[in-house]
Amino acid sequence: MKMFCRIKTMLRIIGARRWALALLAVPLLLAGCGLVRVGYGQAPNLVYWRLDGLAGFSAEQAPQVREAIAQWFDWHRREELPRYADALARLQRELPGDATPTQVCRWFDELALWRDSAWEAALPLLAPVALSLDAGQLQRLRTELRSADDKLKREILPDSAADRLQGQVQRTAQRAQRLYGRLDATQREWLSLQLTQAPLSPEAWWAERQRRQDDLLRTLAGLQERRPSEPQARAALQGVYRRAVHAPAAGGSGHPQARQCELIAGLHNRTTPAQRATAVQRVRGWEADLRALADAARPAGERQAQAPTASPAWR
Repeated sequence: MKMFCRIKTMLRIIGARRWALALLAVPLLLAGCGLVRVGYGQAPNLVYWRLDGLAGFSAEQAPQVREAIAQWFDWHRREELPRYADALARLQRELPGDATPTQVCRWFDELALWRDSAWEAALPLLAPVALSLDAGQLQRLRTELRSADDKLKREILPDSAADRLQGQVQRTAQRAQRLYGRLDATQREWLSLQLTQAPLSPEAWWAERQRRQDDLLRTLAGLQERRPSEPQARAALQGVYRRAVHAPAAGGSGHPQARQCELIAGLHNRTTPAQRATAVQRVRGWEADLRALADAARPAGERQAQAPTASPAWR
């Protein structure tokens, strides 16, 4: 289960915007449950199993899907992981000091560029798979998504407003602790106050999730009915992606993650020197893992003489 948790977090790196607050964005998107080298190596199989569980691929579709996933991960390991590692090296230099909301929003902007690159690489691989889905598979996809939604809604949107806030505070604190270590009572109280005064609305997140999901299902159904050309299928899927990532921010004008940026910077500025040192040590370990993964994708003659050794701190 720990391995699957790691891969689910990794998958969110390549997806659309997520409501869940990521403390200092980059490291938690990369290692929300602990991204390790063996976990990334198993990712193609786990991604396939997850997709197969949603759609139920036929014997003819399965090799095509597996090959598409393998091609994407080959590209991602070779081209993207070095970029992520370089960003983590920069983050280590920033963590000891205070942060501003503008600084944090720049990290969100960089994540958006990574997300866009990942999607552009995936789109030509996804279009043939989308065109191959039949009506029965689309119905299965609807059913599976609805079942997952029912479980998630009970967690994110309990009936009591107090329970919703408590859950929001708990989830945000847990994400922060993956970076800084344990938060003290004063930090938790501040976090609870901030979320009480200007909460990151789970209701708005849920409504947007449903809109995106319905958009995707309608688009896939349209492809199944019309059977357009592959370029037309790519254009349709690109539309789904653009509508997802460019949806209006709940807070109106300004940076889409402005409230998150303020909250992240505010909490970071209330961390102790020891907590910041813990964060630097953990980020250094994640950086080493990513560099080792990227190095393993190079031809043998181009690899580093000695791959970096990951710090055990992230454990």
